[in-house]
Amino acid sequence: MDCRDGVVSWGGKAMGFVVNPVKPVRSARTPGSSCRRVRVVTMVTTPQQDKPEVPKLDFLAGIARPERYKSSDWARNLNNFSRSLVIRRIQSHVFFTICTCVVIALVNEVNKDFSIFHLSETPHKILGVPASLLLLFRTKSSYDRFWEGRKLWGTLINRCRNLASFAVANMENPRAVVSLTAAFSYLLGQHLQGKVRMDEMPIKLREEDYDLISKGGNVPYRIASRIRDEIKDIGPKGELPAAAVRLSMEGDVTTLMDVMGACERIVKTPVPLAYSRHTSRFLSLYAMTLPFILVDSQGLKTILGVAMITWALFAIEEIAHMIEDPFTDKSFSLPLAAYAETIHGSCEQIIGHPLTWDYEEPIEFVEEVDDIAELEEEEEEEEEEEEEPEEPAPPPPKHPDGIEIRFP
Repeated sequence: MDCRDGVVSWGGKAMGFVVNPVKPVRSARTPGSSCRRVRVVTMVTTPQQDKPEVPKLDFLAGIARPERYKSSDWARNLNNFSRSLVIRRIQSHVFFTICTCVVIALVNEVNKDFSIFHLSETPHKILGVPASLLLLFRTKSSYDRFWEGRKLWGTLINRCRNLASFAVANMENPRAVVSLTAAFSYLLGQHLQGKVRMDEMPIKLREEDYDLISKGGNVPYRIASRIRDEIKDIGPKGELPAAAVRLSMEGDVTTLMDVMGACERIVKTPVPLAYSRHTSRFLSLYAMTLPFILVDSQGLKTILGVAMITWALFAIEEIAHMIEDPFTDKSFSLPLAAYAETIHGSCEQIIGHPLTWDYEEPIEFVEEVDDIAELEEEEEEEEEEEEEPEEPAPPPPKHPDGIEIRFP
């Protein structure tokens, strides 16, 4: 027998015990003997509960992981070096610099007495530090814009989910708000890319919504205003007061408009052109004068060295130009269409049915009744039948000798 923490284990069965208060008990063997204090323990058997079975679920898909660079990809990256997008964008600049280097190297091989080929390398050593700082600032400013755009769309995804959830929980017909919320993400992405095409949006809207969009202008702003018009007369369907629900949804709509304004600020405010142009001129002159420093000691091998240095410097600068605007339709920009599809899928999951064109809403059939009085009488009869009390149970049988018999 094992007693621990209020549970007794006896023969593999769990048993509980209750300790009663201390009572004085007089011994029955010796009359008149002194009282002794004992504690009475009442044993209560408790059945052992079985562990509930966990239902087996099929594999559920999670977040799709985007492609990331791995250290083991170095061989594949070298193999497709010639197909690199960065190389294709800077090939004219690199090719011109290499051609300049080839001419200088060949002239030096023909006549090595030119004094122009015996320049000091001190200026290039000194200018190496400013060149590094220029590239560092250029790439950092571009990546900050890229990362800010990603955070803005992350906020947009969360707010759209909140808005759709509040609409479903507190509106009698939430489809209009949920559809407009999903459409806002598609139209905002197209608006930032400079092309708004309704045929590329899979969301089905109402005719009045299409009439509003067809007026042109800032289409995402019109959609946000339409959502605000839909929620201004929200009814108290849920447990929260209608005023609190409206305020929360108004805050979500305001956040959508703030995100739109911040994205437009990134698109309309590029990195200052004076800074970008100065960086390009500085790197071009630095690379084209580099052969004059190396050709005296390296000869024709200068061509290979200048090609490597030129590719490295110009590629870093070009990457900064590529990510400066994160909302283009290029492969190196943010996948706005994928983010819009994420919002679309979340809205469909929240409302419980598709929002696309191929979905047809169920039609509620209403039976027409000619005689209203007859219908009211039928409803009253149904209520009376439900309210009829149950018949009392018959009394238990009695034994002939007067003993009452009770069945368990």
